[in-house]
Amino acid sequence: MGMTPALSVRAAGYQIGSAALLSDVTLAVPAGGLLGIIGPNGAGKTSLLSLLAGDRSPSTGIVELAGTAIGDFRPAELARRRAVLPQQTLVPFPFTARDIVRMGRHPHHADPANSRQRDDAVVAEAMAETDTLHLSNRVYPSLSAGEQTRVALARVFAQETPVILLDEPTATLDIHHQEQTMRLLRTRAAAGTAIVAVLHDLNLAAAYADQLVLLASGRVAAQGTPREVFDQQLLSSTYQQSMRVMDHPHRDCPLVVVE
Repeated sequence: MGMTPALSVRAAGYQIGSAALLSDVTLAVPAGGLLGIIGPNGAGKTSLLSLLAGDRSPSTGIVELAGTAIGDFRPAELARRRAVLPQQTLVPFPFTARDIVRMGRHPHHADPANSRQRDDAVVAEAMAETDTLHLSNRVYPSLSAGEQTRVALARVFAQETPVILLDEPTATLDIHHQEQTMRLLRTRAAAGTAIVAVLHDLNLAAAYADQLVLLASGRVAAQGTPREVFDQQLLSSTYQQSMRVMDHPHRDCPLVVVE
């Protein structure tokens, strides 16, 4: 018997009306693992992430967080166990960037071992890590899309949860911040956090994820290491785009080139 995974899904399906958005998805994410979810538009990536987060309940199958059905957790307890970065964090009110990051500390306010000093220290560290300290007093809606993403990521880090779920964390970022963000996620995983990220950039996924799940039409088309999943024929047919897979010249991972 191995250790209980930090997060697992067994034979999960998700249906809205007669439309099956996900069918028979099984996966496990260990503590210290970085799992990338890839696949074309409409493959079910965001739906799967919402099941993993406990935001939606599977129509069939089960989702477990540390061996317990995710639906059994009260909201406050769930917020201490997993943090979620959605595709967009819409904030119509004039909160500052620091205010947004401080929201990540809310689940810890009932903890007698927590303090305002600890909140301040965690918030400052999260903002330093995500290169957002200089934005502290800026009003969140005035930030660029990439700056908003980095502030929202700092909020997720400030939540200090054993599981982190991210929906396209690099989509709005420039190349420098894409690499920086993926390195941060790798560092978090190395320290024991279980991380699941929906990623559109296949080469970022190949470079930083330990494991990948390739979704196609709501089903798992392949899962395994990047080298196992990055089959040239499979990727080309799944994305309906001719691709070539080769060894990356500088990194120990595959490289995908569109033909």
